Amino acid sequence: SFAVTARPPGGSEPVRLAELGPGTLFGEVALVSRAPRTATVTALEEGEVLRVAAEDLEPVLAAHPELRRALEALRDERAAATISQLLGRRA
Repeated sequence: SFAVTARPPGGSEPVRLAELGPGTLFGEVALVSRAPRTATVTALEEGEVLRVAAEDLEPVLAAHPELRRALEALRDERAAATISQLLGRRA
């Protein structure tokens, strides 16, 4: 499992946003948006991670726009939840 944390604006302590289990993906914000990473993911136990570079995934996303839409939807959902958590509100 992996912990997902981020620092709120002006905050000194990171906020735990989620715990990810087997088969969960992360890094979709940076991958789809080509933006800087918005959170830190830390392993809580030994595990395996598959890393895919954006330049390797781009041809797949171009050939399968439904996959790009799914990643964008996941990005948007997680971004809304993150903003709510960092601002102290429920999503």
